[in-house]
Amino acid sequence: MPTPVSQLALNGLRDLTMLKWYVIPLLAIVFYIYTLEIKKAKSSGNWDAIYAGLTLFGVDFFNETWNGWVFHFTQHSAFWTTPGETALRTMMGWNIEIMFMFAIAGIYGVAILMNVYGLGIMDWIY
Repeated sequence: MPTPVSQLALNGLRDLTMLKWYVIPLLAIVFYIYTLEIKKAKSSGNWDAIYAGLTLFGVDFFNETWNGWVFHFTQHSAFWTTPGETALRTMMGWNIEIMFMFAIAGIYGVAILMNVYGLGIMDWIY
């Protein structure tokens, strides 16, 4: 039996009728940021920001996937849920706003490291 919060998170899961208007400008912002970073990467050869953005998004996707599997197997609750208002809930603990945030957060982190500390991602490894 799902918990009340889990039941709230399941309501409207991947329901496109609850899609809100502000998803379009947020998606445009994400596309704009990636377009600028790809343009910079093509001219400089430094793809660290793109790698960081996609990596952080991929790690969050992995976390949300195992969180959904926890709910699937327990049929009680996931580790975390997003039962609140959202433009689109894609998984139990993931919504479109969180997806956009993680898509941008890696690029933002690299920009801070490179501009403030003068470090790139590969500088940590080598």
